[in-house]
Amino acid sequence: MIDTKYTTEQFLSALFPPKSLIELRAIEQPTNVLRKGKPEKVATNHSGYYDDHAALIADAALLSECEDIAGVFFTLNFLNPDLLTERNEARRSRGLDRRPINRYKQAGRGDTTSDGDTAGRNVILIDIDPVRPAFAPPRPKRPVHGK
Repeated sequence: MIDTKYTTEQFLSALFPPKSLIELRAIEQPTNVLRKGKPEKVATNHSGYYDDHAALIADAALLSECEDIAGVFFTLNFLNPDLLTERNEARRSRGLDRRPINRYKQAGRGDTTSDGDTAGRNVILIDIDPVRPAFAPPRPKRPVHGK
């Protein structure tokens, strides 16, 4: 059995220095709601900013166990460390709660990381999948020559 906590700790330590700011996100399973009289599927997002990586790992594990959560992930880019201060001042001026640090909450518009919040990139991960029919074997069978 894989120790996911240890694996996540190793992955985070390979990508980020200690105390670096990371955003954790969780997406709920879509639910049906009525908008303008028409049914529409909507998924609620949860977001939190962490400089305590142990707290991030604990919350990610907790969210992963929730039946209504479809996926849990964290941002891979370095985030501007002033992000929380700047956003918290803007939110406070509009009479809103500040962004959470080392905990997550339901995310509203503008609560998650945008391109302008990125301080840099340390790696670029690319996932490339071939286009093939569902349930097809990973490689096509090679023809046997000479028979």
